[in-house]
Amino acid sequence: MKKLIYLTIMSLGVATLVQAQPTPQLLPQISVGIKGGANLTALPTQDRFDAEGRTGYLVGVWTRVGVVGWFIQPELYFSSKNAKFIDKNTGAENKFRVNGLDLPILVGRRFGDNGLYGRINTGPVLSFATRNKQTQDGPYNPAMLKIKSQGLQWQFGGGIDISRLSIDLRYELGLNKIKNGNESSNTRFNNFNVALAYRIFST
Repeated sequence: MKKLIYLTIMSLGVATLVQAQPTPQLLPQISVGIKGGANLTALPTQDRFDAEGRTGYLVGVWTRVGVVGWFIQPELYFSSKNAKFIDKNTGAENKFRVNGLDLPILVGRRFGDNGLYGRINTGPVLSFATRNKQTQDGPYNPAMLKIKSQGLQWQFGGGIDISRLSIDLRYELGLNKIKNGNESSNTRFNNFNVALAYRIFST
């Protein structure tokens, strides 16, 4: 009889402990929102060329599909990237602006609780230039850049989620080489960007 009582008490205790443990969210949680922010284009240079980064902007939408802390986050936004490319030998300058669509596909980890979360994420970015405006300083400008209509970058970054608002800080590494006017040198589009996002709804 005593053994039966002990077993009953132990069973109740185990059941209570199991009930007290948080149940992991196994079903995917889907969130959708909008975002906007600023970017700073940085062009690595060599030899006779120099560059000055300038501020641009980005605005678009995002969605996040997450399970047990891990997530995939595709985004689509319009961006304007600006900088100045300089030929130090001739003094020729090229103030350029590239407008287009960026499609990041990020994988990351989310952690936190009670409406305050941190995130780290990384992934590729496909870029599609819709407008490429460059200054033509004279009949021939060696600082002109041969910018392709499509590009590939890789993003690294993180963010903070506070209720429906998010702040993101990212670095974008250009993977495509960009030739200058006389093809004696090449550069890449690297970008820093900071954005404010708003979650419209989530499941």
